[in-house]
Amino acid sequence: MYPSCPLSEVSDSSIDLILGRGGSIVPGKYGRALRAVEPPAWNPVVAKVEPESAIRFGLEAPEKLPGRRVEPLTWFNNRFAALFTMGNKQLRRLDFSNPTERALNLGSGNWTVEFWLKLDAGAQGEGVVYEIGSGPRGENDLVTRLSIIPERNLLRFYNQPGDGRIDLVSKVELGGKWNHFAITHTRETLSWYLNGNLAASNSAKIGALPFGDEAYFTVARDGLWDRPLQGALDELRFSDSVDYTGSFIPPESHSSFYGSGRKPYVLKKGPELLFPNNQAPRGVIDLGSRKHLFLDDVLVAQSKNITLTSHAARLEEIVLDVGTGWSTVVEDEDGLIRLYGEGSEGVAVWTSRDGIHFETPNLGNGRGNQVIPGPARRGSVFIDPNGPPEERWKAFVGLHDRGGWYIWTSPDGWSFKRSETAALPFYPGSASTIFYDDQRQLYVAHHRSDYGATPAGKTERFFVASEVTDLFGTWDFEPTTREKALRINKKQPVQVNLLDPWWLDNGPLAPPGFGVEFPIVMGRDPRIDPVATDLYNTRAVKYPWAEDAYVAFPLYFFHYYGDGPPTRQVLSHPDRKLGTGVVEPQLAVSRDGVNWKRYPRPAYVPF
Repeated sequence: MYPSCPLSEVSDSSIDLILGRGGSIVPGKYGRALRAVEPPAWNPVVAKVEPESAIRFGLEAPEKLPGRRVEPLTWFNNRFAALFTMGNKQLRRLDFSNPTERALNLGSGNWTVEFWLKLDAGAQGEGVVYEIGSGPRGENDLVTRLSIIPERNLLRFYNQPGDGRIDLVSKVELGGKWNHFAITHTRETLSWYLNGNLAASNSAKIGALPFGDEAYFTVARDGLWDRPLQGALDELRFSDSVDYTGSFIPPESHSSFYGSGRKPYVLKKGPELLFPNNQAPRGVIDLGSRKHLFLDDVLVAQSKNITLTSHAARLEEIVLDVGTGWSTVVEDEDGLIRLYGEGSEGVAVWTSRDGIHFETPNLGNGRGNQVIPGPARRGSVFIDPNGPPEERWKAFVGLHDRGGWYIWTSPDGWSFKRSETAALPFYPGSASTIFYDDQRQLYVAHHRSDYGATPAGKTERFFVASEVTDLFGTWDFEPTTREKALRINKKQPVQVNLLDPWWLDNGPLAPPGFGVEFPIVMGRDPRIDPVATDLYNTRAVKYPWAEDAYVAFPLYFFHYYGDGPPTRQVLSHPDRKLGTGVVEPQLAVSRDGVNWKRYPRPAYVPF
């Protein structure tokens, strides 16, 4: 995971904890964990970036305010592992919520903090689990801090509004293995449970921190990025209740994904592909009972004076205006056509019996036709042949306020539940497309990348493809690096973006869009496309009525400006009223879902 990407949290509290350069994601007790590390040396390349760009946020420090001791935070002087901050707006154009207004701000009531921790063997010195402060950071002692001193088997809780420092000592060695920690507070008593047994308790007066407009919350380091936690931290959990009062068996993962109750899907298996790499096998091809969709010449031994072209659709009247956002069409089990897209708030649905006359259903509970609440946006919906009935409908949708792509499930497609962990941490700059491929037993998703660059330095968009066997949890990817992009550039016609590192794409503390973390599946083809050609979507699907058939409807945008001959650039002049370019849906086909053939002319939907 890149710095600037959000760490998943399962509540609805908008706790936007961001991974920093001083943190790393490592194997955990359940899934993955956070570890404090020394930030590697870096030298960002942003010379070609415009001064007002979000990318420069956090790279150029503002002036230190009079009377402040701590230098303003930038990406050059920070070492935080994970941070959630209301201050330091020079790092992010989007506002965070305020930590002192969240349940993280523990006070005099009943509460529990628990986590799994694997301290390094032989760890020495105080290591901070978390610290929350009213701010400004480092300018006062208005903080609540939980830390571990492993060589003394000591847990330290510091609360400035309350009693200050409270030390609890265990007789159990802490290092070298996973231990479950639970700290509870009730009736002015602080108790520490280690692996289900009471380790120590003490009287404690604890108060909530006052509101601070520069409040912050940091994990695995303190507010000055010192006292790193020497180990891996997993499943940090805050509760507004006392969850443990006596000896207990440490709980399994609180995540429904990693708990023992979850059973992996048994994936539906279709017939083997007949044409891997879009090539027919030698000799006689036994189609058996398969339907063969005639979409290319893979079965044609010889041809003469024959050209395959797309059977262009005819543009008719507008049947539904859903704005400029994405849309996905699904026919349900009863033949009802559903169109999912961006509503006024979140993801909405419209229905039709004939594909021409659409209605806006009222789903009740005051939500109108909304099936996923905001800030969800941009994605796709499909019926999954795998999994239990209560998870048959799937949506792959991003959160635009914090970033991250999530799987949402539903028994009927009318109301969806979000998975706890982001599948991918990227910003949803455009809709992704997803489908299940029974012939390869893979879930395949196409994502738009803004990593390409035209000869004039403008963004050139293309699509990359991810493949997983399990939708839930996090999907592995290979980070984008300049070295990787240069290797790709030797094999595929993609110009290397000038920005390095790529995760600065949307500025610090905001996740990047997709780069080249996955293989490029479709984009500009220099053999048939002019320069300054963008691909905005693929809308790829597995053809449901025949085997060995995949179709896509790539939406290409041909720019009038930025590159190319003057005779084309002049078309963007305002007096011509032609806009900035031409949008053109085309047809693409594949026999294996990996290698695609485009039919650019005529356009599938001519405008």
